[in-house]
Amino acid sequence: MHSNGHFLTIDRFIRLQELGLTHLLISLDAVTSETYLKVRGRAKFNDIVKSLQDIAKYKKEHNLFFPVIRISMVETDVNTHEREEFISFFSELAEIVEVQPLVDHITEVDTDNMTTNLRCHQPWQRMQIGVKGEMSLCCAGYNAQKDFYIDLFESKSISETWQSDQAEEMRAALHRGNLKNNEYCYKCLAGRLN
Repeated sequence: MHSNGHFLTIDRFIRLQELGLTHLLISLDAVTSETYLKVRGRAKFNDIVKSLQDIAKYKKEHNLFFPVIRISMVETDVNTHEREEFISFFSELAEIVEVQPLVDHITEVDTDNMTTNLRCHQPWQRMQIGVKGEMSLCCAGYNAQKDFYIDLFESKSISETWQSDQAEEMRAALHRGNLKNNEYCYKCLAGRLN
């Protein structure tokens, strides 16, 4: 499960754990409330950290491995000065701490000369459901693009969508490195190289 942690509490965590959640991925992007406010625009940092501390304590007291907690930061000009402190601080509260590069989804990329050595593991690991029920195998936010999402939640189940011909074709094309017919995947992957 991915979350920004805004509504995370120890009680909600316990309920998710009881339901069998195996991974909880929290995107924080900062290690201070000041930087968090600049990046996220909300003054929720201290509440989220308190919840994460409560969760770490609960997991330790109950000798729990699952759910595995991952806390991540997308490194930008605004938060890069906190990189090492972020890793150090959150390593006490999570099994995985990750700093990711910012992916440029805005700059136009040369789709006429698409390289074939770009790879993505997302379509084998997760599905994203947009606010209008758009289901896609992407974490980059393209799921709202009508020509990109696979189906709407109201018309197909998650399982049917995951196993659909369209999903399998997307995975096969990414496996082969054939992005000629998938402009969105190419823009995302090429954006990581900029």
